[in-house]
Amino acid sequence: MRSIANFVHNAGLDLRETLAQHFDLFHDGHKPVAIYLRIPFTPISAFIELVTAPVGFGHKRGAGQWEFFAGRLQGVFCIEPAAGQ
Repeated sequence: MRSIANFVHNAGLDLRETLAQHFDLFHDGHKPVAIYLRIPFTPISAFIELVTAPVGFGHKRGAGQWEFFAGRLQGVFCIEPAAGQ
């Protein structure tokens, strides 16, 4: 029984560590303000935040990234370079 409990505990820790590499939530007190998401098995990541003042509507494309604005929502999708580049 003890080995099953250890297995479940370690599996939970491994899952939490794996998710932490692909997902992060930023908050101000109890209010969530931003989220970071790295899509597994791809070099694509996203950072989306809720800003206090409206930033308008639109988008902007840069080298390896795409930024969007939608009222109080602002975000960036980017292609991260491979390790060592």
